[in-house]
Amino acid sequence: MELPYYIKKTIEDELSNHHLSDISNARKSLTNDYRNKKDRPDRFINSKEEIVAYLAVRLPATYAVFASIIKKVAPFIDTNDFTSLLDLGSGSGTVMYAMIDFFLELNNITLIERDKFLIEKGKSISNNSDYQQLKQANWICQDLKNISNIKKHHVVTSSYVLNEIENNKKEAFINEAWDKTEKMFILVEPGTPQGFNNIKNARSQIIDLGGKIIAPCPSQNICPIIENDWCHFSQRVQRTKYQRLLKEGTESYEDEKFSYIVSLKDYSVSKDDLSRIIRHPQIHKGHIDLKLCTEKGLNEITISKKENELYKKARKIEWGDLW
Repeated sequence: MELPYYIKKTIEDELSNHHLSDISNARKSLTNDYRNKKDRPDRFINSKEEIVAYLAVRLPATYAVFASIIKKVAPFIDTNDFTSLLDLGSGSGTVMYAMIDFFLELNNITLIERDKFLIEKGKSISNNSDYQQLKQANWICQDLKNISNIKKHHVVTSSYVLNEIENNKKEAFINEAWDKTEKMFILVEPGTPQGFNNIKNARSQIIDLGGKIIAPCPSQNICPIIENDWCHFSQRVQRTKYQRLLKEGTESYEDEKFSYIVSLKDYSVSKDDLSRIIRHPQIHKGHIDLKLCTEKGLNEITISKKENELYKKARKIEWGDLW
């Protein structure tokens, strides 16, 4: 999935002002701190080099993930019905950039981010775009401990944030986010066992609060995924030459794993009871095996080549698609 030109331009401009070796070292520092869960209570990023590393490495992956989610949801809603966006823990505004191409009527955008340097870079990216909505977005520099001062918005989003919130505060955060939601709430977490566990708990909480899950789940029933497994998906991200150098890799792409839910509030949609492909389709000689999450639970089916049209459909299907 390609990044918009204005994001690529900003990243390339930032990289041109630094030695690549410094950015590479900053990337390693960020990665190590994240993996070791090092606490950074005041600021997530501690240097200009770390900001550029974040933009070059994490922004493209987050953008691709969120854009893929919107593509799956957009056919079931009228995107023109959504005119305001609240992004909680917005970083440099990645979610906003992914949404603006689909939700053309967004004219009231609020982004909450605690790191003033990420806000600064987010404004730079927005100013390089042709969208007035991005340039006029309202950036608020504060943490997410208390968002009671924030107004309700049609769409509320939170990506890769819940995993960083203390366990005893996660439920309160979801309650607050849901309270600020007028129509749709989108929650994204890393595609890890812990990330999925956060999503699974949030899903149950939102259903109890009256929300309707429209993706990826095919029903509002109890999640059928057992404890030693986790529901996640994968988005292929094309690496730029800078990403390959910074990550010291040779592949032209990387696969970003993620878990997510999309829920609706006081907004009706017409959606058939379809199943979700929850693993890579297994293509064999003469047949294809699909693992599905259905309204009645998990199911595995085999599509034979003899089934002609169904087989052609299965050949084109991808992990995360509806069936």
